[in-house]
This record gives sequence, structure tokens and C-alpha cells, in this order.
Amino acid sequence: HEAIDFKFYLPLDFPWTMRRALRLLQPHRVLFAAYDIWPNHIWACRSAGVASVLFGARIAPASKKQWLLLSNFFRHVYGAIRQIYTISDTDHARIMKMLGATTESDVRSLGNPRYDRVAARNSNGEGLKRKNDERIIKIGRASCRERV
Repeated sequence: HEAIDFKFYLPLDFPWTMRRALRLLQPHRVLFAAYDIWPNHIWACRSAGVASVLFGARIAPASKKQWLLLSNFFRHVYGAIRQIYTISDTDHARIMKMLGATTESDVRSLGNPRYDRVAARNSNGEGLKRKNDERIIKIGRASCRERV
């Protein structure tokens, strides 16, 4: 996409690789999409004081995240995320139940942020708007459709 200034593929999600990536990139905020949860990256962001945001968050009714043996792990992962934006009020309720009443995460229901739906709404062709010399960087992992 022409609006992206730099695309970088993250290393495997190990604590030492995520700490190093954050030191090198020095981001102000890290965005995670839907199910793309990287626990060590999230915890490294928290330790480094980098804001983390999860958008498009969903928890299916039969999700393993709600299993008794796994729920504590996911409570710690999601609890380290500063802001969580869910797709529906039902997902909001499930995440709040998982996190508990004492969570410091800001959890809100904002709807579906899928790019194709946003792009369809932005049919006027203006695309992303930048402020002055603002840079946009896309960081993620390669999918089956992309070759590194």
C-alpha cells in the first residue's frame, strides 16, 4: 500500500527478541489486530512503557481463552494491554469477565474495523491523510500470500 512508509516483519515472539525489537524501533504505540496476540510482545511493551492497543477483539463462546486451565494465562496477557476495542457488546462482556473488575485495561466496544469495510466507506479516494511529516509504518508477520 502506498500509504505505508516502511514494512518490517517481527521476529519470533520470544522475550529477548521482543525487547530488542522495541529498543530498535522505539514505537510510541503498538497495535494488535483481532486474534494476532503475541504475549511476549505485549509484556515487553508494558515493561518498556509502550502503549499497546488491541482492536477487533473477539472471544468466541467456546473459546479456549475461557477454559479454566487457560483463563489465568489469557487474563495476564489481555490485562497487560492498555486499550482493547471489541467488535460487539457480547465480546466486551466476555473480555471484562476474563479480566475481572480490577483491570487497568480500557475496554470499549467499537464495532468491526476490517480494512475492506473501512475502505468501502472511504470510497472518495482520499486515502490516509497525514499531518506534516508524519510516518506510517506497518509491522507484522508474513502471511501465506506474501513472500519475504
